[in-house]
Amino acid sequence: GQIGDCWLVSAVDAIAARSPAALRSLFRENADGTVTVTFHRFDHEAGRYLKDEVKVTRQVYQRQNGTPLYGSSTTGDAWFPLLEKAYAQWKGGYDGARSGYPYEAFEAILGAAGRHYELDVTTADALWSICERADNRREPMVGWTRLESPGLHFANSGLTQDHAYAILGAETIDGKRFVKVRNPWGNNGWAPSGGPLGIRPLDQGVLLVP
Repeated sequence: GQIGDCWLVSAVDAIAARSPAALRSLFRENADGTVTVTFHRFDHEAGRYLKDEVKVTRQVYQRQNGTPLYGSSTTGDAWFPLLEKAYAQWKGGYDGARSGYPYEAFEAILGAAGRHYELDVTTADALWSICERADNRREPMVGWTRLESPGLHFANSGLTQDHAYAILGAETIDGKRFVKVRNPWGNNGWAPSGGPLGIRPLDQGVLLVP
C-alpha cells in the first residue's frame, strides 16, 4: 500500500504465523455491521496492560480498481485491512501508523512487553541463540534491515534497505545457520539464487538469510 508501515505488517505476519488465535481474539463483530478491535496499552499507574477497544466500519480506502489503498491480501481476506484501519484510528489517523517499532505492535496486539535487539552490539552467535530460543518457544519475531553503507549493499541480494521482515524460523541446513524471513510486500521477484549475501529465495516472498 501507501503508508510505509512495514513494521506493523511484519509484526502481524509474525503473530499470524506463530499464534493466529491471538489475532482472532482481537476481533468482535457487532450487530450494526461494525467490527470492534481490541488493542493493549501499558498503564504506568496500574502497572499492567489495559485493553482499548476501537470500533471501525468495514469500509477501507480503495483505489479506482476497487483494491485497498493500504494493507491488502492476495486472497481477499479483510481482517488485516480492518486491523490496520483500527490501529490507525487508535493512533489518531493513518499517519500514526507510518512509523514505529515491531515490538510496539507485539505489545499492542499481545498485551505483553516486546524485546528489541541492536545488531551493532549483538554478536552473531548471541543473535542466533536469541532467534533459535524464540523459534523453539514459537514467539513472533521481526527483523529490520539497516541502511546501505559502503560495506553493505543490498542490490541484487533479495533484501531491501530499511525494511522490516517477519522472521518465520531459525534453521540449520547442511551445517549453515539461516533465518527464514518473509517480505510484507508479498514478493521477492528480484531475489537471485547465489546473490551477494548468500540469500536463498523460496516462494511467496520468503527468503532464507544466512
